[in-house]
Amino acid sequence: MPEAEGVHFHREEMDAPPGEWLFKVRGEVLGPVPSTELIERMFLGEVNESTLLSQGEGEWVALQSVAGFMPFLIRAKAKIRADRARAEAAAAVRRRQLRARINLSIGAAALVIFGFGATYLLMIFKPEGSAGDWESWSRRHVPLIGVPAAAASESANALASADPLGGRINIDRILIDDAPALVGLRSPGGGRTRPAPIPVRPGGKGVETSAKPTKEDNVAATSSLSQEEILSEVFARPNLNRMIGCVAQEIQRNADLTSPVQISFTINNDGRVGDVRMLDFRLDNGPLHRCLKERLAYLKFRPYAGERRNVELPINFNR
Repeated sequence: MPEAEGVHFHREEMDAPPGEWLFKVRGEVLGPVPSTELIERMFLGEVNESTLLSQGEGEWVALQSVAGFMPFLIRAKAKIRADRARAEAAAAVRRRQLRARINLSIGAAALVIFGFGATYLLMIFKPEGSAGDWESWSRRHVPLIGVPAAAASESANALASADPLGGRINIDRILIDDAPALVGLRSPGGGRTRPAPIPVRPGGKGVETSAKPTKEDNVAATSSLSQEEILSEVFARPNLNRMIGCVAQEIQRNADLTSPVQISFTINNDGRVGDVRMLDFRLDNGPLHRCLKERLAYLKFRPYAGERRNVELPINFNR
């Protein structure tokens, strides 16, 4: 039988008990064998302190009662415990690696499923649309209208007079509801100009900004708030002065304020401004937010029926 690792080390330090020994393993009598073989079996875990030993015709005694074997038995048990600990650590590492592989496989499978699902939804809904899709959309939504040239000029003058920074604050576009285009206004601060279409009555020679409403117009007005009414109220001189005054104060107060300052608000069916939101969450509930809430409360629209109207308003400025 090959000798267990570490047996020679122990032989050099201490002497094994003399003689040959009979021993019992699972009720079977084995031997006689020399003491060195018994020591090797201790390191292999085949013999322990309760193993019965006998020399020839003597009585059977437990191994732990033979003092000469005890130093070897103690070292053998220490080696067995160390081997068991190393085996358990290696098994734990293998279990962790297996769990990591399983989790990675689950994540990859989920990603593949999500990708297929997203592709399927894109194929169904076709977000890119087509000419027919846009035509259908335009029939369901009220189109945006241009601000008349006189109104745009009045808005520009109001901005310049209310801006303490010398005309460097301007509002050059407004988005109402979810239409895919913006209503353009002339920028008074020397920035980009977005030309506004000028509505002309068929057969007329110019712009008509105060045409007498017909009976059909009055009926339609009771069911929906037109975009022309929204623009007229938002860009009225007093209302613009109030909003731009809030922004001018915030510019002096907040050196980190960036352009544009984007706000959005809803118009309730009673004609009053409802929820006022800042698109930059850092400005929520701050002085600018509170000031704009107070100023926008001055806007008064007529009561109307139907869904609430939503307005987005970016205010641009240069320091």
